[in-house]
Amino acid sequence: MSRVAKRRLGLLLAVVGMLVVGCTSGTPAAPAPGSGTSSPSQAPATSGAPGAVSNPIETATFEAHPCSALSDDRAKALGVATPPKNADGTLQGGAAGDGTGMCLWFYQDSKNGKGLGQDYVAILFAAKHDAVKLAYEQRSTFAYFEPTTVAGYPAIYGSSKDERPKGTCSLTVGFSDRVVGYVTSTQVSEAAKPKTCERAAAVAEGIVQTMKAGR
Repeated sequence: MSRVAKRRLGLLLAVVGMLVVGCTSGTPAAPAPGSGTSSPSQAPATSGAPGAVSNPIETATFEAHPCSALSDDRAKALGVATPPKNADGTLQGGAAGDGTGMCLWFYQDSKNGKGLGQDYVAILFAAKHDAVKLAYEQRSTFAYFEPTTVAGYPAIYGSSKDERPKGTCSLTVGFSDRVVGYVTSTQVSEAAKPKTCERAAAVAEGIVQTMKAGR
């Protein structure tokens, strides 16, 4: 693994760690401006207690092959380059993945550079039972905590440290009561920083759509 790839992976895991550490029964707050929410035509996948998933997605294939979680056509529509990259910095080309359950998509319109010099959104699949519901119970440990939905699935913008002004937004999406996706948007270009949460939600929605379609 290259030095840049190691640093990138370290930063991503640090961000996810801040979210998990801060990882409800209370009244949900309003979604973040520009966040992805379910449309009226979509049947909600949530029911009962906050964070519960009534229409779980089968994620086993995508946990093993995280870069297959966003189809190329959806990636193109979102403006991210294909192929995406595994967390170790290698291009995803049908390989089994690097074992981390993580994948990164870089924006085509961001400044040219390698790894940390570009805007990107990453997803980390994690087997964490009732993670979204537990986050509600521990919301007091978050620096920001904003419930929302992504394509009808329960989600939370939140982390134990608020890095949104710096261009990093953390979004947790419940795919089932067993598996969550930690979506991290890191926007280093000044023009993209204000829409970091919007980009996280857009990629997360594309991932849900891809997984529900079976690819």
